[in-house]
Formats: sequence, C-alpha cells, structure tokens
Amino acid sequence: MAEREPERWDGPVVPLATQRVGRPLWHYTSVPSTMPLAHDLAAAGASDGTALLADEQTAGRGRRGRAWHAPAGSAILCSIIFRPPLPPDRLFALTAAASLGIAEGVERATGLVPQVKWPNDLLLGGRKVAGVLTATRLNGAALDHVVVGFGLNVSLRPDDLPPLDQALPPTSLAIELGQAPDRLAILQAVLESIDTAYTILRRGDEVKLLAAWRARLAGLGEWVRVETDAGPIAGRLVGADTDGALLLETAAGVSRVLAGDVVLGPRATEPADQ
Repeated sequence: MAEREPERWDGPVVPLATQRVGRPLWHYTSVPSTMPLAHDLAAAGASDGTALLADEQTAGRGRRGRAWHAPAGSAILCSIIFRPPLPPDRLFALTAAASLGIAEGVERATGLVPQVKWPNDLLLGGRKVAGVLTATRLNGAALDHVVVGFGLNVSLRPDDLPPLDQALPPTSLAIELGQAPDRLAILQAVLESIDTAYTILRRGDEVKLLAAWRARLAGLGEWVRVETDAGPIAGRLVGADTDGALLLETAAGVSRVLAGDVVLGPRATEPADQ
C-alpha cells in the first residue's frame, strides 16, 4: 500500500467523461509530493489512469530537481499512473500525450493557447504556466508503470510568483486571463483532454499524436540555443524526432539533442553566460 493514505476521499472531485484517466481520482489536502505516492500505489496494483490530486505539495520537484512552489489551492498538482502498451524506448509518446492533453485542456477551458517548450514545459506568452515530469519503473527489461506528474499554475497572483529576472519567468492562468478561473473546471478539462490523447496513443496512432504535439512547439522554425551538459548548441528548431530528440538545423546539418534547456527569443543569440 501507499505509505500515506488520502487525508480526504470525496469520491469524484469533478465529474469526468474519461475512459481511464482519473478513474479513480485520489484527493489529498497536503503531501510532500504526489509522485512518490503514485509510485507506491502503482506498486500495490493501482490501475492504468489512476490520478492523485493535491491541494498543496510541500516538497514538489520538477525536472533536474528544481523546486515547484505554489500556495495551497492555487495550482493543479497532479500525478497520473499509466500502464501503456509501449516498450520503454517509445515512452516519449506518453510524455507528449500528457503535455498535449494539458495544453488542449487549458485551451478548451479558457481559450488560451499554450505552447510546448521542449522537452516538458508549457508556455503562455513566453512565460511558464506548467511543467511536466515523467518517471518510469521497469520490471526487468519490461515496463511496469509510468508516473506523469504536472503542476499547472491556476490562480497564482504576481506576488505569489518567483522573481521575474530568471531565464524563464512564470505566469498563471489568472494572470493571463485577468481573473482566476475555476480550478476544478480546469482540472476536469485537462484530465479529459489527457484521456483523449492517451486513448489515441493506446490505439497506436502515434503519428497523429506527435504531429499535434509538434504543432505546439515553441520556437518552431526559429533560431534557438539549447544548453546541454556538453555545452550550448545553437540552430534553427525544425522539429522533434519520434523519441523526443529535438532537431536543430545547424551549419553542419541537422543535429539531434536528447537533453537540455531551450533558450528562446532574443536571449538565444546572447552568450551562454548572460
């Protein structure tokens, strides 16, 4: 069993028209992080699509261990257990399905149109509104389960956000809309849209799914810089491969970048240490 049971179980937090995602939906008031709880539930046999929602996370983490802070009730903090019919080397399609579903859910509920900043951030007006993190567990060489966690800033105010002089300034749906939307209505739209994307993936239509994901890539066709562990790589962003590698057109040809942070806009032409 999970090392911590839900502090409150309200049945369906929102009415969901889904096949798998959010069935069931566990609701916590405050936990350190939903992702380790999701792994525990998966190890205990939780079904494909089981979701965990927290009003507050006291030790949430994003990619590369970065902290994710949000006042209680101001964000959607959620982890979903997936058991996709995919080999481990094709799991990028699942990350793409989750990111696409979040973006389409936000658009459906608010009219705002998020872009995907490779590999796993969502942007509105060039500012980060959500982050996605994927963690895989194997059983030998086979896939056991995947947990996709995401944080979506909903009602955060400017004073709630970190300083804006960072490389990727944050925003929230409330800031972009000029008023705070209904958090649970956003949750419903997002989970249903993730479910739709996941259903497409389970049907085997990865081509359709990845095409829709690529269409939302921030910086597509533009000059970008990618900060990698081996140093910066600059080029024109021309797409992404089926395994999630970013494709950059450089003087030497098309380069595949498997990991790094994309720098967009005017900063892409600045020296890396600025």
